[in-house]
Amino acid sequence: MKTFDCIYCNKSYSAPGSTEHVIPYALGGSNALVTNFACKQCNNDLGSSIDAPLAESFLILNRRHELKIKSQSGKLPSMTIRGTLKDGGNNITLSVSSDGDPNIHITPKVE
Repeated sequence: MKTFDCIYCNKSYSAPGSTEHVIPYALGGSNALVTNFACKQCNNDLGSSIDAPLAESFLILNRRHELKIKSQSGKLPSMTIRGTLKDGGNNITLSVSSDGDPNIHITPKVE
C-alpha cells in the first residue's frame, strides 16, 4: 500500500488524506483547488484554529456579503455587530441576516 506524507506535520499515512481546500469554502473556495496530501487531524485542526476564525471576522463577513460569496450550504453568512452608544451607554446590536436584511436592537442602560 502506498504511503503519503502530510504537508503540515510530515507524518506518514497509508490512506488518501483528507481533502484540504486550498481556499476554504467559507472564504469563497470550491472543489477546483484541493489537495489530498493533508492528514485528517491537521486538516481539522487548521480548519478550527485558522479557517473558522478568519471566516467569522467582520472584514471577511462584510466582504462576503458585498460579493455574495455563499457557504458550502449555499447561504450567505449572517453578521452581528455589537457596540455601545456614547450618548448614555445604551447597548446596541446590529445584525444582518443572510438575506441582507438589517435588524437593530437597543437595550437601554440599566442603573
